[in-house]
Amino acid sequence: MSLIFEDLKKFLKKINLTNYEINAYFSLLKSDNLTAREISTKSRIPNGRIYDVLTSIHEYGLVDVQMTRPKKYKAINPNIALKTLITKKDEEREEETKITY
Repeated sequence: MSLIFEDLKKFLKKINLTNYEINAYFSLLKSDNLTAREISTKSRIPNGRIYDVLTSIHEYGLVDVQMTRPKKYKAINPNIALKTLITKKDEEREEETKITY
């Protein structure tokens, strides 16, 4: 795996993405427009978990969903996706802080 992917993986782990979420995103970065089944196979995520993982990374702004039959998923460019992800994680932390106080 390239140094850039290793650094990206470390960063994603640091902001608390799961291994499944990271593996799904990386599978999509390496391929284009995959179905959930294809992502599950490439990333070795169990079929029973793949839709939860894809929903999660979609909510974080890492992937786009094409509403075809079956649905297809596409990775968003990391430069754009990471800005969105950082913003969402900051908002989550702010909400947690409000609840704590």
